[in-house]
Amino acid sequence: MIYDHIVKVNDEYYPAGVEVPEEKKESEKLPFSDEDIEFETEPVKRGRPRKTN
Repeated sequence: MIYDHIVKVNDEYYPAGVEVPEEKKESEKLPFSDEDIEFETEPVKRGRPRKTN
């Protein structure tokens, strides 16, 4: 892609009017989605403990 201003991509500066390589998206790199992630811990019970008689 060609920009009309200075661009920094991958810690490298490109002057205006020069072809800049496009970045790959994170979603293309990861083979799994957010739905595939399972939590290993149980949720913590919040609040005051119940009274025992």
